[in-house]
Amino acid sequence: MRLTMLRVFALTLAFILMDATNREGPVGFVDLPHLLALHPLHGMLDDYDRAILALRRTQTISGLEDPAARAQNGAAAAQRESVAAQGRIERIPASDAGADPAWERSAFAEVLSSQHGADRSLNAYRSELARETEANLRGFAAGIAARNQRALAARRQQLLENELALGFDLARRDAAERLTLRVRLTNLYLDGAARAKLQAELSEIERHHGAAVAAMRRDNEAALAAYARQLQSQGTAADSAMSAQLRSKAAANLALRFRVLQAESNAVDALPNLPARLDWFASTYRFTTDAAAIIAGLRTARVDLSQRFAQIAAVDRTSRTQTNAQIEQLQKNRQELYRSMTAQIVRAAQELAAQRHLRGVSFSGSRPQGSVDLTGALATKLKLI
Repeated sequence: MRLTMLRVFALTLAFILMDATNREGPVGFVDLPHLLALHPLHGMLDDYDRAILALRRTQTISGLEDPAARAQNGAAAAQRESVAAQGRIERIPASDAGADPAWERSAFAEVLSSQHGADRSLNAYRSELARETEANLRGFAAGIAARNQRALAARRQQLLENELALGFDLARRDAAERLTLRVRLTNLYLDGAARAKLQAELSEIERHHGAAVAAMRRDNEAALAAYARQLQSQGTAADSAMSAQLRSKAAANLALRFRVLQAESNAVDALPNLPARLDWFASTYRFTTDAAAIIAGLRTARVDLSQRFAQIAAVDRTSRTQTNAQIEQLQKNRQELYRSMTAQIVRAAQELAAQRHLRGVSFSGSRPQGSVDLTGALATKLKLI
C-alpha cells in the first residue's frame, strides 16, 4: 500500500518538475517528509499504523497458526483412526470370540474369590473420576477465559477505530475553517481584540474536537466495561453449568460403578446357580452382533467429529475474512488521510512559489543545486511550527 502511494506521489512530482523546466527562474525546494512529520494530523497516521499492526498480530498468534488447517488435519486423523479401529474389529477372527466366555468365567471366579477388592477398586475409581472431572473443568474454564479475552480485544479494537474515525471526520470537516483562521491570524495589523477573537474561535474548534473524541472515549470505556461484565457473567454461568453437568455425570458414574461392584461382591447370593447361568451366557453370546454395534458407533462418532472440526474451520475462516476487511478499510482511510495532507502541502508550496516568482517546486529527497529552500517558510505558512 505504501509503495503504491509513493509511486503515485512520485509521478505527481515528476509532472510538477516537468512543468517547472519550461519556465525561467530558480526552483523552490520543499522537504516533504519533514513537513509531513510536523503536520498536526501526522499522529493519526501513527494511530492507523498501530491499529493495522495490532490486527495483523491477531492473525499470527504463536501456537495457533492456521487453525482451519489444523482442524481439518484433526478431522482427517480422527477419521483415519476410526477406520483403522473398524478394520481391526472386522479382522478379528470368529475363533477369537470363543475366548470371551472363558474370560467372563474367569472374571466371575475372581469376583467370588476377592470380595474385599471391591472397596479398593471403588476408591481408586472415585479418585480417578475426581481428577478427570477437575481437569475437564479447568480446561473448560481456560477455554472460556481465552474466548472472553479475544472477544474483549476485538470490541476494544472496534471502539478505537470509531474514535479514530471521529477524530479524522472532525479534522477533515473543519480543516478549511481552521486554515482560514490561522491565515487571518498571520495579519500583522490585527488589533488585540480581533486577534483574541480569532484565536478564541480556533481554540473553540480544537476544544470541540477534543471534547467530542473524549466523550466518545468515555462512552466507549463504559460500553467496554459493560461488555466485559457481560462476558464475565456469561463465562461464570457457563462454568457453573458445565461444573454441574460434569459433577452430575461423575456422581452417576460412581453410583453405577458402586452398584456393579456391590452386585459382584454379592454374586454368590444374587446368582446361586452361577455355573448354569454362565453356560446360558455362553450359549447366547453373539460376537457378530456386538461387533456390528461397535462398528456402527465408530461410524457415528466419525461423522460427529468431522462435523465439529468443520464448524471450527468455518469459524476461523469467517474471523480471518472479517479481520482482513478491517485491515483493508484502515489502509484505505490512512491512504486518504496521507493524500489529503500531501495535497495541502503541495498546494501551499505552489502558491508560495508563485508569490516568489519561482519556476516550480521540487519535492525530491535531495535539494537541487541553486534551488530556494521553502521548507521553513511553508511550515510557518501552514502553522506547523
